[in-house]
Amino acid sequence: MKRKFFALFFIFLIYSCAPPAKNPTIREEVKNSTTENMKLGVKEYKNGNYPSARMFFEEALKQAYLIDNTSEIVNILINLCEINLRLENYTEASNQIFSARYIAKKENIYEHNFMLNLTIGRYYEKAYKNEKGYELALDFYLKALNEAKEDTDRAIVYSNIGLVKIRTDQLREAKNWIEKARAINESRQIYTALGDNYFYLGEIFEKQNNYDIAIKNYLLALKYDKIAEKTMAILEDLKRIALLYSKMNMEEDAIFYFEKAYKVAEGLNIATEKAFIQEKIENLKQKTSGKL
Repeated sequence: MKRKFFALFFIFLIYSCAPPAKNPTIREEVKNSTTENMKLGVKEYKNGNYPSARMFFEEALKQAYLIDNTSEIVNILINLCEINLRLENYTEASNQIFSARYIAKKENIYEHNFMLNLTIGRYYEKAYKNEKGYELALDFYLKALNEAKEDTDRAIVYSNIGLVKIRTDQLREAKNWIEKARAINESRQIYTALGDNYFYLGEIFEKQNNYDIAIKNYLLALKYDKIAEKTMAILEDLKRIALLYSKMNMEEDAIFYFEKAYKVAEGLNIATEKAFIQEKIENLKQKTSGKL
């Protein structure tokens, strides 16, 4: 089971935080309603409720079209693409991200170039999962890197490049890219991103059969995901720690972390995760009883 939080997860879900006017016009009312729907969408997104997040963003998109708020339309389409990538709705994701790019080009809107290139790269990486897809993803990530104006933006790109390198088993390069991202996020105390950085460093070390260091990195991922209150990421951290302990034949530790993961899955009411974890716990308990 692979973690679904990529660099987007520290993907930027952007929305306006302007306070409502005292005597709002119709346009201001629509803009305020759009902002509220986007805020609700972000909240659902962070909790892993992607269908609900999509619903709020789709409503926000309708409202943005009402007043032809073109920049917001592009922004919302980018975010809808990210949500549909997580839901593996690749046709919808494609329509949304390439529509966003087309609108931005026709309207000479440049402020979203970084996120457009980053998200198109994410689309190719996720939708194709083959050599050509990864090649296209890297091409757009490098374009995003050229558009990056802040170190925090560069860290996002570094992480995405690192993930492509992991998927293509270029582990030494992957580690270098992820470490560059981690250094920036550590210095800026960007905990939402640090959890992902440490998780994927753990994955690299696990692939290299360096289990002790992998566990340390997974535990650091858990630490920072707790600080950032990323519930879905916490679930994935706990599962990965448990799976690795199981691989190391440390059944008692594996059961401990699987049971913690089960409580999170129960709180999120994700039936598939609960069933997966419960099966793992039962198998481990049978294995330990056979050792007695």
